[in-house]
Amino acid sequence: MIIKSYAKVNLYLEVLGRLRDGYHDIDTLFQTISLYDTLHFYKMDHLGQGQFELECNIPGLVSDNIIWKAIESLKPYLPSNSKGLRIVLDKNIPMGSGLGGGSSNGAMTLLGLNQYYQLNLDEKVLMELASRLGADVPFFIRGGLARGQGIGEQLTYYDEVVCPIHYLIIYPNIHIVTKDAYEAIDRDHQSVRKDLGTLLDGLMNKDLIKVSDNLFNRFEESQFRKYPILKDLKDKLLSLGALGALMSGSGSTVFGVFESQGKAQMAMNHFTDSPHTLFWAENIGIA
Repeated sequence: MIIKSYAKVNLYLEVLGRLRDGYHDIDTLFQTISLYDTLHFYKMDHLGQGQFELECNIPGLVSDNIIWKAIESLKPYLPSNSKGLRIVLDKNIPMGSGLGGGSSNGAMTLLGLNQYYQLNLDEKVLMELASRLGADVPFFIRGGLARGQGIGEQLTYYDEVVCPIHYLIIYPNIHIVTKDAYEAIDRDHQSVRKDLGTLLDGLMNKDLIKVSDNLFNRFEESQFRKYPILKDLKDKLLSLGALGALMSGSGSTVFGVFESQGKAQMAMNHFTDSPHTLFWAENIGIA
């Protein structure tokens, strides 16, 4: 069995404050995109109930991986006579990039095990299990476009909205630790936020100008000061014809919004000798 584990971008991300438990109150728009990792599930007759193996094309990701946490969370639901599995993760989404690759892997492991073992767990149960893995893991259970509030787990999905946005995505090979990014942001609430309602209206009406004019990420202020290359990449995307550009999540990925795949790929041609990692992607709907 093979499952695609899609990345996301944040089209809007405001940090409203710190909560007592150390998490942060946010307001964000998640959008799944066509960039993905792949999870392969293989039946292994020599593995008994509760026994699993994990392999990855990046060896260092095997020992401390959210996939193990997802497996452990589902073990109580497995039939007593179930055989174990070997899961092979083909990693394509950069780590520490703000594209949600790890969270997506966790969610897809839950969905994959539920399907493979025919557990018939409903979405509510899967969402609860996902919330224990991380704040934005529940979003990936369905994917598509969703507003995340609270710590990101309070989700409002817009299932019918698939705005045709094409992205040029640039990962500058800078791994940003989310915890560090939040600690920096608490000292810098400066710029006026854009209007989330107007952004949503633009997405619903496929108005890319309105969408682009209202992209917003609170993390940009602090991360641009710490890593000036991120601001340089955003400016270059705009100079190459992007209707808008933004950093995703806590960084370090920067993406440009384009009207077509052709225009995004034309812009990509200007990075032929770039040391950065580049992707083309587009919006996709719910899983």
